[in-house]
Amino acid sequence: MRKWLSVSFASLFVLSLGFAVKTILLDKPATPLPRLLLRFEIKSETPGEAMILFNNRQGGRFRIPYTKTFQELALMIPETKAPVWGIKMEPLQHPGSITFRNLMIVDESGSVLQHLDPAQHIESLNKNTTISITNGELLISAKTAADRPSPVFKDIFPLRTAVDNLPRVTPTGLGFAWLLLSLIAASLLFRMVWIASNNRSKTALWLTGVFVTVFGARLLCLKFMAVSFTLWDPWDHEAWNLYLPYLDGGLSWKVLFSPCNEHRIFFSRIFSLGQFLLNGQWDNRFECLCNSTLYASMACGLWMMLHRILRGHLLSTTLLVLAATALPFSWENIIWGLQSQFYFFLGFSLLTLWFLITSREFSPQWWLGAFFALCALFTTGSGIVPTATVAGVMIVRIFQGGRREAKHALVTLGICLVVGSLYMHVAIHEHNYGMITKTVTQGFLVFGRVMSWPVSGIPWICIFLWLPVSTQAVRHVLSKTPIRQGKWFLFGLAGWCCINAIGMAVYRGGFGTGIISRYSDMSAMFFVVNGASALLLLKETTGSPPVARAMRKASVVWVLFIAIGLLSTTMEDLGVRGIYRLAYQEQCKNNIIQFLHDDDLSRLAASPQRDLAYPDPMFLAACLRNETLRSFLPASIRPPIVLTPKPHSNFDKNPREFNIHGNDINPYKRTWSSKQQSRSRTFTVFESTQLPPLQFPYLEFELKDAAAGYNIFKKYDHDTFCLQLKNPLTKQIRNACSVRAMRGSRWGRWHYATFRSLDKTQVVFAVDNDLFRTLYFDSPREKSGASVWGDELIHRSPYILGVGLSGIVALFAQNIRKKKRT
Repeated sequence: MRKWLSVSFASLFVLSLGFAVKTILLDKPATPLPRLLLRFEIKSETPGEAMILFNNRQGGRFRIPYTKTFQELALMIPETKAPVWGIKMEPLQHPGSITFRNLMIVDESGSVLQHLDPAQHIESLNKNTTISITNGELLISAKTAADRPSPVFKDIFPLRTAVDNLPRVTPTGLGFAWLLLSLIAASLLFRMVWIASNNRSKTALWLTGVFVTVFGARLLCLKFMAVSFTLWDPWDHEAWNLYLPYLDGGLSWKVLFSPCNEHRIFFSRIFSLGQFLLNGQWDNRFECLCNSTLYASMACGLWMMLHRILRGHLLSTTLLVLAATALPFSWENIIWGLQSQFYFFLGFSLLTLWFLITSREFSPQWWLGAFFALCALFTTGSGIVPTATVAGVMIVRIFQGGRREAKHALVTLGICLVVGSLYMHVAIHEHNYGMITKTVTQGFLVFGRVMSWPVSGIPWICIFLWLPVSTQAVRHVLSKTPIRQGKWFLFGLAGWCCINAIGMAVYRGGFGTGIISRYSDMSAMFFVVNGASALLLLKETTGSPPVARAMRKASVVWVLFIAIGLLSTTMEDLGVRGIYRLAYQEQCKNNIIQFLHDDDLSRLAASPQRDLAYPDPMFLAACLRNETLRSFLPASIRPPIVLTPKPHSNFDKNPREFNIHGNDINPYKRTWSSKQQSRSRTFTVFESTQLPPLQFPYLEFELKDAAAGYNIFKKYDHDTFCLQLKNPLTKQIRNACSVRAMRGSRWGRWHYATFRSLDKTQVVFAVDNDLFRTLYFDSPREKSGASVWGDELIHRSPYILGVGLSGIVALFAQNIRKKKRT
């Protein structure tokens, strides 16, 4: 059986390596289509130069001729990596006027691909500029040099799809990839469960407690910080370059391996694409929920590794793992769905180190380690680190061990050489200049701060924090005693940490602060490896009482430093950057909703970058104008369903709401209110016409109840208003809310009510028969079933976390009672 498993996993490694080499290195696009040109006729009495930008990145200047009659010009459109989504022009650098007509996009053969109608395809980024359209002619004028006209060509994408002859990602191919990865994950889970079930120390219960605690802690962070829409990179790396091409049938496997900044995030892409197809809606919170499941599973794997090394330190192992994985110091990764790349990198690194270092050569586990080393290349830019670490450990083992040890090390070095050779062809050498370290002094400072995490404010403290694993290494060098496989893994993990620290000091020193939140999940391994080494030292020095006492005192000081550092780092990140992120998310949400309402690019372009969900307002506008992308937007920013009331409805439409400063809270809310000008008639009702066909099975209402005055009869209050969805033919009803449903919410606060829609025939129905309360509700937004399920799970995160912690405490108490009996 083991032989067949070895053959299967060896075949998996070889086939995966061949697929990666073929897709990245051998697949070449066919002859590209002819180049594109922007052709137009121009008339100007003011000669000069104009600037033009394609996709707001590539372009240059062109000469405007002095002519009183129209003259034809053609400008070459640069070969962009994405379809043309925007063209911006600044035709006047000084006062004057210029006229365009017959604007079109053609190819080199002269074939017209698209006529550009000025009334439909052109808008202005500068409202101070006069732009007029007469008989298809576009007249642009500037009275002063400060006007700087900026016309923008919109809704011209995509002009065409290049025929590149590359293999496409089909549902069958994607399903096979998911099935293969699921089988590997299932085999690891089966192995973990088998080991736990055959252990007398109730390992399975401890593992369950770790999983539930880490999962609940991450969901609790999502509950308070995450939003369903996303910010920055996912707009182009997920929505524009992944979801839209897949839905159009133009997504190739080569694109899944293509660079994302300095990373190749193949596994994050197929993970995100699978979640998107499962959900049907682009929901960042649901994606983060799936990431949390992945990370909690990784925490269980780390617990199993440390448990096998430490042999019996159940509580210490659990506390060490929970400190590294449950605290929200890495809140950026928790609330940002695209950051699964760091989880894959960390998980594949641990599996690579464990299987390649602790397993016999050519065993099933060893081949799995080789496969995971290959997988790590396509997670982050530092994907070669686990392979390089294993190679370093093997070189040490060659000089430290005998012939048997040298054979294992040489074979493993061969696998590392194969993976490293592929990395030489897939590595991305272009890095963000702002992030790169500029001086040697800065590099050493950042390295010290990284190595001293979580006490990054004191760089020199790294000497003390790294004493446990350093002491272990020195002891084995001096005594020349054989090293167990578990300790080799710890030394390998320590080397992995050091290489990562060097990489961050070189490529992330531009931040100047050492470690930011998104990198702290990797940095948490720094104190995990030293904590495990300290526990081993305490166990190994019990035979020498003076040394044992000194070790216990040093360990207490070490734990205090780590605990204070973790708490201070977490509180600082959440209290400063986290609060700023909440305000930033709210402002981005308002800007998106406002743009979807008024389609005003000039207002979006005038907004500061800190208030935009993507730094390029033209690209953000292109995304939000794309009908396919709008169809899968999450409920929080999705355009609401327009409710048309029937004639007998007497709810007020769009009531003006003001905060305590007298400012309008949200003028774009399509709100309905039961508040009347006269309270002589207390019965108010709202009934809409039939709702249009829905794309998703759930409707989400934003609603609240507010008191009209002091209710002296509050103790006699009863359920006198409700919001319902009903079928007027079958009389079937679903209640969205009632007084009892809203008693858990604070007065005057908006909250959400989500319920499953009925069949095709349904109307919104609301009744208010209360003298002292007013019912407010917004037009509903559609929501997918997976998003509703995910939000419900996130809402119950305090209970999930409580169950996990209670289980761990109960197991610890049971162990204490058992020791007392013995």
